[in-house]
Amino acid sequence: MDIFNLYSGVTKGNQFDSLLSKAIPKFESEQKSKPSDDRTKVHIKEETETDSEESTFDRLRKFLIHNYPGIQAFNVRNVVGDFTYTVYDEDEIKVEYCPAWEYIEIFGISEERYWSLNDIIKCC
Repeated sequence: MDIFNLYSGVTKGNQFDSLLSKAIPKFESEQKSKPSDDRTKVHIKEETETDSEESTFDRLRKFLIHNYPGIQAFNVRNVVGDFTYTVYDEDEIKVEYCPAWEYIEIFGISEERYWSLNDIIKCC
């Protein structure tokens, strides 16, 4: 059963919440059971001792705090073809901005680091 069919016809908030609480764990377990495809993985540069005192991730955090606080963000490329342009490209970390929908896409950092940005931006 796909998520669309699961939610079609739901009108009341309580019904929706109930269905959502059942669908999310099922979806997450299905995602974990899928085999990994190396072609879809992003290769992330590991920081080394030779990096400057201020890490590349710290520079990214400062950039987001000053330029995009509270904006919605994704760590995957949009598939619908929204126009985006690069606003940050440093040390293999890239941030693209979509002015039409006001969101950013962040590439080149690990999943854990992406979610640690949730205090600055709205991670989706």
